[in-house]
Amino acid sequence: MAELDPPRGTCRAPGEDQVVKNRRTSGPRGLAVDASSVYWTNSATGNVVKVALTGGSPVTLASGQSEPWGIAVDATSVYWATNVNPGTIMKVPLGGGSPVTLASGQNPMGVAIDCPITSSCSTTNIWTNVLPGAVMKVSRSGGSPITLASGLNTPYRIAVDTYNPTVYWRMARPARL
Repeated sequence: MAELDPPRGTCRAPGEDQVVKNRRTSGPRGLAVDASSVYWTNSATGNVVKVALTGGSPVTLASGQSEPWGIAVDATSVYWATNVNPGTIMKVPLGGGSPVTLASGQNPMGVAIDCPITSSCSTTNIWTNVLPGAVMKVSRSGGSPITLASGLNTPYRIAVDTYNPTVYWRMARPARL
């Protein structure tokens, strides 16, 4: 599993050389990887960024976002949460472009997708809403959010087992899965 070190502005795979190293990066929050790039959100700059796995200069895919946090990637797009209440679930093509709002009026943190990144399915994005404490989903084309679980105590990060349809989330208070 890759490790994000915000104070140093680095991303590292255990036992490997650093993939991303940018000392000018402060405030990285979310991290996602596909076959060709590493993607991250930067809450300090409001940017959604990628860099090739082989290295090179970071490329800004979206800027001017209000505290972007969680991030996920599939075969066509990058998805992230903006964490200003009310926050949004956003997407942009892998090559960048105009961001699209998929869901608004949320308080999201973690973001996941419910199909493998190697397929271009058009199903749903899933995220955690810190307040009021829920796990939500919405179509990748947008629409009305649907509640999957509610009454949760500060759900924070989220992951989806796409081969055994199960959603996992981490509670911030108390810290547990």
